[in-house]
Amino acid sequence: MNLDNNQINEIVRNIASANLTSKVVADVYSESASASTGEAAVRIIIVVDPRVAEKLKGDSLLNTLVEIQSAFSESGDERLPIVEYATRDELGDGNHRS
Repeated sequence: MNLDNNQINEIVRNIASANLTSKVVADVYSESASASTGEAAVRIIIVVDPRVAEKLKGDSLLNTLVEIQSAFSESGDERLPIVEYATRDELGDGNHRS
């Protein structure tokens, strides 16, 4: 069973906020995608506050990714989550969907 974008966004927001703090996570966007191998994937963009973007640490980012992958697996969604981080300025126009 594939999660819909609203479910994905809620799961990712909760996980990212727990690992990075809610002050860092400004928004979450997701859309269907394909991995470079051709398998089904979900592109996830975690929008972060630009004042703290450079201060994000490897462990918290890795924990976020691992927990997102686990949440997908536990929900039965077999798509590959492709997680990206961006500030609102980096997103520009049209680089995301919700």
